[in-house]
Amino acid sequence: MEEINITMTLTERDFYINQIEQQIQEKEQLLINKYKQINNLAEKNEFLTLIKNDYTNYYNYIVKEKKEQILAMENINTYLNSLFLNTKLTADKINDAKLEQQRILREMDIIKTKLNNIIT
Repeated sequence: MEEINITMTLTERDFYINQIEQQIQEKEQLLINKYKQINNLAEKNEFLTLIKNDYTNYYNYIVKEKKEQILAMENINTYLNSLFLNTKLTADKINDAKLEQQRILREMDIIKTKLNNIIT
């Protein structure tokens, strides 16, 4: 088997990752919209109940995943707070940790917004 060596710049890799993340978010939103649509239709049509159950399972999975992501981010944030209080870090390390903490808090806000959009 011939080995394929693919190299790309960091910018190209980041662009590629962003495209994949965008596609995942679009698919997630499509499935959530379908879930809501089928949920409404299932009330009128008993045959859609099975399909509704599949979408409900996926919907519940996404909600659970988002909640777990928020919990993980909160744990990291708590850990960073304890680092500030309980360790002797250099000013540079403190600044690095605070920047990381701000990034985590922004990411938590994004995940919470996505969860709210899913639930409503």
